[in-house]
Amino acid sequence: MSFRIKTSRGFTLIELLVVIAIIAVLIALLLPAVQQAREAARRTQCKNNLKQLGLALHNYHDTHNVFPYAQTPCCQGGHTWVEMILPFVDNGPMYNQINFNIDITNGTSTSGNRGLIDSKPFGFLACPSNPYSAKLQTKLAENFWLVDFPTQGLGYVPSAGSILPDSRTPDCPSGLTYCISEAAITWDSPWTKGGGPGMFNRGPSVSRIRDVVDGTSNVYLLGERKAEECRFGGAFNANFSIAYIGQKPNSPTRSADTFDWPRNCGYASHHVGGLHMLMADGSTQFVSTNIDFRLWSFMGDKSDGNVASLQ
Repeated sequence: MSFRIKTSRGFTLIELLVVIAIIAVLIALLLPAVQQAREAARRTQCKNNLKQLGLALHNYHDTHNVFPYAQTPCCQGGHTWVEMILPFVDNGPMYNQINFNIDITNGTSTSGNRGLIDSKPFGFLACPSNPYSAKLQTKLAENFWLVDFPTQGLGYVPSAGSILPDSRTPDCPSGLTYCISEAAITWDSPWTKGGGPGMFNRGPSVSRIRDVVDGTSNVYLLGERKAEECRFGGAFNANFSIAYIGQKPNSPTRSADTFDWPRNCGYASHHVGGLHMLMADGSTQFVSTNIDFRLWSFMGDKSDGNVASLQ
């Protein structure tokens, strides 16, 4: 009598390599789709952040019949629009603790005004597509503006409108008066004291819905900024809590120097192809990086008579 021993045949090395190669190809095909889906979700959240801010600003307007000021003069109280809308973004307790008679940086890391913002993140100001939005310093590990403690960057910034030309701004086409001019934005300039062309200004001047002669759906209210590239881009920085339309969206002339505000403190995002802008009527628009510069500039001004639309 003979016995036959049955043996099970395993995979050969070549078969294993083929299976691994197939799995690798499938992963390579699926990964971009997964990444795109994740970015789409992040873009939606970013858009919702802007809508929340727009709703807060309009609720503030309904309550006070005016939009909040962008900032008080630097070193003269040092408060910004972010603090003004805290009650309208579910941060009423923090608002009630702020002493508006002294600078927002006054106090210690655990007390006073400073204790409210020192090393504290605020999710409603951070775009999830921005890898730096959760950080409390610039991309060069500097604290925002000239203070000795880390604070939140301002990922969404009010529009101060178009502005006069400056030779330091390569984005400005020859002869077109819609670029950044430092001389036009000093604290004593008519641009600041009398109220600039945008919805917000570098100073305590304010705007109302009735001031938007060009139509609320045709004028920018807020937009995205890469705060990590702008040393002055702190959420509680009473020096540069606005952005001018003098810089193209996602400008190719951005600088590695975080102090280079004409190049770095304008509107920009980590989204592919453009950025989100909140209009004065509370709606949001995705603006292409390739938008015509003249159209981009016209939509920054609330009453220049150049009625323009993204539609």
